[in-house]
Amino acid sequence: KENEMLEVERRLGARVRKQIESNQREYYLREQMKAIQKELGERDGASEDAEHFRELLAKAVMPDDSRAKIEKEIDRLERTPPASPENVVLRR
Repeated sequence: KENEMLEVERRLGARVRKQIESNQREYYLREQMKAIQKELGERDGASEDAEHFRELLAKAVMPDDSRAKIEKEIDRLERTPPASPENVVLRR
């Protein structure tokens, strides 16, 4: 029984570490991309739209779960390439 618990803890720890590493890598790459865009004097439409939607969201009154879902969609919009068909759907 104790061995099973240790194995579960080990697996959970490995899974959490992997997720953290993935999140850190994604964050690093996003920041690097922003720095490159800033250096080039570029700003894509998705970033501008996302910023606008975040401003609207900050002023809106709604339940926390709805706010979280909208924030997730705004993040998706920002990550989706402008030429992607999904980008058009997200902007609606």
